[in-house]
Amino acid sequence: MQNIKTNKYRWIAMATLLLAAFMQLLDITIVNVAIPSLQRDLHMSYAAIQWMAAGYTLTFAVSLVAGGRLGDIFGRKKIFMIGMGLFTIFSLFSGVAQSAEWLITARLLQGASAALMMPQIMANLIVLFKDQKERLRASGMYGGIAGLATVSGPLVGGLLLEYNLLGWDWRNIFFINLPIGIISLLLAAKYVPESKSPHSLKVDWIGMGLLATALTLLLFPLIQGRELDWPWWTFAMMASSLIVLTIFAFFEKYKTKKDGSPLVVLSLFKERVFIAGLIIFIFFFGAMGAYFLIATIFLQSGLGFTPLEAGLTNVPFSIGIALGAGLLVNLLVPKLGRNALLVGSLALITGFGYLIWILTTIGVNITGWHLVPGYLLNGAGMGLIIASLFNFVLAGIGHEHAGSGSGILSTTQELGTSIGIAVIGVIFFNLIGANALPAARSVEQPIRQELASLHLPEPAQQQIIEAFTTCYHDRANQKDPTVIPQSCKQAETAPNMPPQVAEKISSTLEKAGNNANKENFVETFRTTLWYQIGLFAVIGLLILFLPKKAPAQLPEETLI
Repeated sequence: MQNIKTNKYRWIAMATLLLAAFMQLLDITIVNVAIPSLQRDLHMSYAAIQWMAAGYTLTFAVSLVAGGRLGDIFGRKKIFMIGMGLFTIFSLFSGVAQSAEWLITARLLQGASAALMMPQIMANLIVLFKDQKERLRASGMYGGIAGLATVSGPLVGGLLLEYNLLGWDWRNIFFINLPIGIISLLLAAKYVPESKSPHSLKVDWIGMGLLATALTLLLFPLIQGRELDWPWWTFAMMASSLIVLTIFAFFEKYKTKKDGSPLVVLSLFKERVFIAGLIIFIFFFGAMGAYFLIATIFLQSGLGFTPLEAGLTNVPFSIGIALGAGLLVNLLVPKLGRNALLVGSLALITGFGYLIWILTTIGVNITGWHLVPGYLLNGAGMGLIIASLFNFVLAGIGHEHAGSGSGILSTTQELGTSIGIAVIGVIFFNLIGANALPAARSVEQPIRQELASLHLPEPAQQQIIEAFTTCYHDRANQKDPTVIPQSCKQAETAPNMPPQVAEKISSTLEKAGNNANKENFVETFRTTLWYQIGLFAVIGLLILFLPKKAPAQLPEETLI
């Protein structure tokens, strides 16, 4: 690979790596717009939807540090191509899934494959660009691609579902990875250089297993608990996760003394700045990852947006991220230091506050245009924080711990997303069930007026309304939203009713059901946003523990 020293081939190599990064990051959120289709075709429960989203980031997070170590030991190009190849294969497996269990398994394997691929991208950035100005330019390109991919998922997914190429519906969101993966492999084989670390550490397989076990013990009951009606062993599993984490900590201490290659460097946890940074990472990425999931469900399942409409609604968010990560970072961070992060947190709180206000004011008549100001503020706040948070946290722990700290923070970023989806999922889906009766009662009066206009007697009207309310309540609390509850099957409008009257009543109840559903989702989404505001208020306080200034540049040891 002698030609790799020329600008032309180095930038082709970088473009290849960025294409792979875009594909992997896009896959985190692109599935969100396909949720109604997946529920219909694969009968996916709310818990299955959470597993599909959280499971991907969980296996990615747990395998991330190992992926970086394998690249250091066996060659970054080799491990990148193995990861890309497996990611492409498991994308195919996801696309041909015939059941919820099949799809979740494929997504778990996709996440593990991505963990082989992604660390090599940042490592190659150092290998490809020795000049500091070029390296900063390449780093900026990577940051821009990362932000764009994260929020572009719903739009790209919406376009694929809207045009339904070859009639494959939701399967297209996985099949799109196949040509991209093949092209990336061909380009990487020719243009990406091979490199290894002269100081590679060993892979802590036991530590990885203990950490994966602890997180599974925590996340499984959080995701499945509602569906299983919270049996006692779900709480026992969550408690036992603390025991396994304790064993993990003791093993990491032993691993440090034995060969100096622990998965987690425990001495970092003596640093106040690092502890604050970890909590910020968990809260920030947990809040944002969960928000993208529930916002898409709200728009499609609640307001009835098409996948494309839901995707287009996220465009202001993308614009806000571009402004925050590009313009605002360069403008505010040099002048304000860590206070720039407070500005980002305040922008997110204000954006969520605006959404709460507009949901309260407009209610079920809300449109995508009403959300634009809030989405712009949220995007700007997210871009400002995500583009500079790493630097501030690592600035407080010293260069000698930068590599270990970077690896832990990158892993925590993905773990935070998984935990956020699980926790907010519990809140959101429980609220959907809790708000069902008030939502059904909010449409009783219009139903009664329509039934009265058909000259139905009062007892018949009451019978129909009670059947509608029971049916809606049971449906909202149904674990699998595609299954029709028995109360809905048994509901009857009235015996011996003329066909024209029965048809009119059916139309009235269908319209009332849609309105009740909108009312329910608006109230649930609005309530959930208060939790988001609380998280960002805590983040704002924790930011005060970070260094006042971030370094002009990070050392090369920040690679995983």
